[in-house]
Amino acid sequence: MTGITEINKIVSKESKASEAEVKIITAAFLEAIKQELADGEEVSFKGYFSLTRSKKVPKEVSKFCDKHVRSVNDYKRTNKGKGINSFSKSPV
Repeated sequence: MTGITEINKIVSKESKASEAEVKIITAAFLEAIKQELADGEEVSFKGYFSLTRSKKVPKEVSKFCDKHVRSVNDYKRTNKGKGINSFSKSPV
């Protein structure tokens, strides 16, 4: 895997610019990309690749506690076809 220092050396050799100048340009470039991704924008390099920030979908929050959900699921598993209405009448 190539890091920033290796990229800076390669660019400075190919562009005949000093490595210090390339470091400054690379840092500004990466900071601009970081800011665009933080703002939710997509960064696209036509013909090469594009960068997008993944959006984490929040889990659906159940209004029931884990114990209740587990007991309902256990009841459904043991009493297939009876439905949840019979669960409220059971002595569980």
